Amino acid sequence: MERSFFALYLQKETNIMSGKQFIVSIIVVALLMTFRMSNAYAQTDPPKKKNTPRDVLLEQIALMKEKVYMDMAEALKEPAKVKVLFLTYRDYTEFPSEVFRFPNLEYLSLEGNHIQFLPDSFSNIKTLKFLDLSYNQRIWGRQVIREVSDMEGLTTLALAGNRIYKIPPEIGKLTNLKVLGLEENLITELPTQIKRLRSLEVFYLGNNKIDEIPKEIGKMRSLQHFDISNNKLSEIPIQIGELYQLKKLVLRHNDLSEIPYEVLKLKKLEILDLRYNPRLRNQKHVITSILPESRVKMYP
Repeated sequence: MERSFFALYLQKETNIMSGKQFIVSIIVVALLMTFRMSNAYAQTDPPKKKNTPRDVLLEQIALMKEKVYMDMAEALKEPAKVKVLFLTYRDYTEFPSEVFRFPNLEYLSLEGNHIQFLPDSFSNIKTLKFLDLSYNQRIWGRQVIREVSDMEGLTTLALAGNRIYKIPPEIGKLTNLKVLGLEENLITELPTQIKRLRSLEVFYLGNNKIDEIPKEIGKMRSLQHFDISNNKLSEIPIQIGELYQLKKLVLRHNDLSEIPYEVLKLKKLEILDLRYNPRLRNQKHVITSILPESRVKMYP
């Protein structure tokens, strides 16, 4: 059974923290998890997932000593100190303009609101590293991506569950992005400009309507975790073999009939998840001959 992030975190941090630091970090993580759950159940309860951009945020915050602000009024009392602002499930229908009053803001989560657009001046928040606008189902995803495309400091962008159907070419301008979450949308295709995301390490595209991975995927040489499960793929491009840093490739719940032998080049691959691809069932022996069976998940 997979162990929770919280359990792994406790094991790791017990060995390197002083007692006081350890207790403070436990409190921060517990508060964040409790806050998210209580607010989520008050409205729409998003699917609970592990290793999503939102979980990355929790992990990053847990390892920081910065205060986590969860209330706008409290944050406005000391705006210069605000680096982490967590305003999820607050019924915002517009982007809160007060955010511009925090000159050192690095982490911003507005998950689970009803925001439609980002203001034209949003890219002026030069300090921002992490932006989570997931589950704002009325949001215009293309406008968001265009607005943040000039933010060189942005390393994580989470836009899950927003009914986005098209990724604009401006996505290619986010060359410093490391984590991109676009799962649970209505995306049908990937733009060729993804080849410019050469710093991207984690790419979530599960639960969309994508029927083809462009060959430009091979240019994303930093990619380590690629999840494109629950889509409409019938084949994988041979360029997948150029992702030399790839450790986890999740292809379950598609319509694949074969896997290219180029996956042999993926020397760092730890997990290849091919479950729920019915047409692959008769190829188990072929696939496991390409990669050690311990790396391949095929059934059910």
